[in-house]
Amino acid sequence: MKNKIFLIGLMLIVISLLVSCKGEQTVEVSVDTSLENAPPKTGVDIVTKEELQQEEMEQIEEESIIEDLEEESESQGMGLQIISEEVEEEDIEQESEIPQIIEIETSGFSFSSDVLVINSGDTIKFMLGGSHNVAEVNEDIWNSNGQTTLEDGFKVDFGSTEEITFDEPGTYYYICQPHASMGMKGKIVVI
Repeated sequence: MKNKIFLIGLMLIVISLLVSCKGEQTVEVSVDTSLENAPPKTGVDIVTKEELQQEEMEQIEEESIIEDLEEESESQGMGLQIISEEVEEEDIEQESEIPQIIEIETSGFSFSSDVLVINSGDTIKFMLGGSHNVAEVNEDIWNSNGQTTLEDGFKVDFGSTEEITFDEPGTYYYICQPHASMGMKGKIVVI
């Protein structure tokens, strides 16, 4: 019995080392258990090296996307606001089911958030001043500060407050039509 408890404790330490290392270093452990006929243990998740490497790659990709957005935002003189919360592993399923509502207001000739990174299913609540509207455009029009809107894109009328839910991952570009030439525009990245 003492051997089993010791072995379980040792396995938990090894697992916590593997999880905390996340591929930064290699940890090799060799244990001769001689408990071949022991019943399977429950409540212990074994994480393989491949799973750790996959998790690390996903984290690197996400950080790379965010860095690219920050650099692009800075180069265009815009602000970046990332709407995302880090959650504990056991809360991930519960949190992902609760969409957020993020507000964007007009301030002078700009939007309160020029670049947003949100989760699929989140809602943007546009609250516009009387001389401003919102219209979705393609990336080329957005980059050139043009005014030609997407025929089937989202639109919010002048001075209106409207909520738009983004269910599909992708990048959505929007402008204020009368002030697009002044750079009044924004981008929403849905992950």
